[in-house]
Amino acid sequence: MSVGPTWVVVTHAMLPNGASHRLAQALLHDGHDVAFCAMPLPGASRWRAERMLPGARTPEVLVDEPRPVPPLRELRSAAGVVRFAWQVAKSGCREIVLVGCDPVSFLQAVAAFRSAPVRVRASAVWFVDWSAQRLQHPTTAAAYRLVTRTALRLADVTAAISPEAAEAMAGVTRPRRNIVVLANQALHVGTGPAWAERPLSVAYVGGLSQHQGVDVLLGAAAVLGREGVAVDIVGDGPANRTVLEAVANLSGVRFHGMVGDVGGLADVLLSARVGWALYDSGFPQYSFGDSLKTKDYLAAGMRVVSTLPRSADNGVIGVAQCSVPAVVEATRQALVQPPPSDPIAHPLLVDAKRSLQTFVSAVCAVR
Repeated sequence: MSVGPTWVVVTHAMLPNGASHRLAQALLHDGHDVAFCAMPLPGASRWRAERMLPGARTPEVLVDEPRPVPPLRELRSAAGVVRFAWQVAKSGCREIVLVGCDPVSFLQAVAAFRSAPVRVRASAVWFVDWSAQRLQHPTTAAAYRLVTRTALRLADVTAAISPEAAEAMAGVTRPRRNIVVLANQALHVGTGPAWAERPLSVAYVGGLSQHQGVDVLLGAAAVLGREGVAVDIVGDGPANRTVLEAVANLSGVRFHGMVGDVGGLADVLLSARVGWALYDSGFPQYSFGDSLKTKDYLAAGMRVVSTLPRSADNGVIGVAQCSVPAVVEATRQALVQPPPSDPIAHPLLVDAKRSLQTFVSAVCAVR
């Protein structure tokens, strides 16, 4: 058990095993005490709330239903964070490091813990989703800049999901301190069969939406399924029903829906040779994002076919255009060519661990 402060991670909930969950689990894995609070994200297609008090190892799911979250839910979410702050205090915790995974949840958490008898030793705002699209419209841009600048004034440490996001943020917000990069952490999926011993199979784990290439996903799955390649799809999102109906008529394609536990994801990932990281290159967020899928595939010892514009083609990761013919051809090659190096030792995973160490050091240096 750690003798230092408890790390409190506060976020808006969307799906399990997201960026904030990975941060909490990585901190736990490194021996820190961790508490976690995720409140529903207004406007999201899924209603999900979670809580993990100090001493626990996994979050308790308070509600998880496939129904839209009303826009006015933000006020109730703020009240939920206040209740969580007092629960942390009642657990005996007296000193915390506070991490908010977006500027709104960060401000809610700061206000909540000011009301509770808990000392905030240091605070950090981590921009998991630097939303470039919100800066494209005058009204949302003004509101987003205001919230962001307020969070940056209060935070001891500011972190971005990628170097590109950090650069863009610095140009818009003029932070009072340097922005550190905290990349997404890979899931701890364990070990499975050697790559060459796995069947000819492909896995997709992620959101189901137009900007995550759902049309390409279904088109490529249909082609490869007819060729005898097994395709496993795990995910949830606006196109969930479309995928469910399409898969019913596709040979060799299995749709698992949303799999919340890491063990269930590991069963899928560790039995596949290739993972699909599909993204619509025209979606502005992908100029700054950091692919969760890619890191999970690498951690499971898989090759990757990626349509993310910033992906580097290096043998383990193959880059293709976001089209059915391009993804199919790249996948055919990836299925029969062993990776030139161990995916688990890929620089993306090494750099992610290093970025976590940098972030923790920056927070611990606050006096």
